Amino acid sequence: MTPTSDKSDMPSKPFPPTPPDPIDPIDEGVRALRQQHKLSQEAHRDAFEQQASAAYERHEADRRKRWIDEYRADNYMPLRDPHRNLPREDQYRISLPPDQRIPRLAEVGEWEQVLYCVLVRAGGTCTIDEIKRAFLPYLAEVDGDQQIIETIGEGAATHTLIHASQLSHSLANILCGAFGVKVKHGRVTYPTKDLDRTEY
Repeated sequence: MTPTSDKSDMPSKPFPPTPPDPIDPIDEGVRALRQQHKLSQEAHRDAFEQQASAAYERHEADRRKRWIDEYRADNYMPLRDPHRNLPREDQYRISLPPDQRIPRLAEVGEWEQVLYCVLVRAGGTCTIDEIKRAFLPYLAEVDGDQQIIETIGEGAATHTLIHASQLSHSLANILCGAFGVKVKHGRVTYPTKDLDRTEY
């Protein structure tokens, strides 16, 4: 017998790869144009969203301002200045720190204000001796031959009450000149019921 060869036993060769379709320059151009448009569209959308966000913030700020303006117009009341109509010397007294109030009033010769501070801090009443001690560090003299008297009655029935004595001329003038202060039977009084004691 003559041997024959079986082709099925022979190794097969792979088919050569299919060559790519030829590039169509028109299709490539169209795809590139569409991609460019897509990117432009995304950038445009992002820019618009930022613009819209900024517009919203302005709108909210304007709305908030309008609301505040309306609320202020309906409800705002200016704060009243409680000291505006007070005399200058009262305003000066109030402006001073409490621990410096008396010495600084004495420095500028506001003796009646010093007296008010002493009396209010004491609850509205002091003896003549207590007033002398309070003024002693600031007034050159507190003792002297001055008196504070009160004449009572008329004609033959007239008599004189001595409410304070042994005062210096300066201290007597301060006690007699201070508005609202009364000197009676050796005591000095000042009404404090309606006063803000933190201002003295």
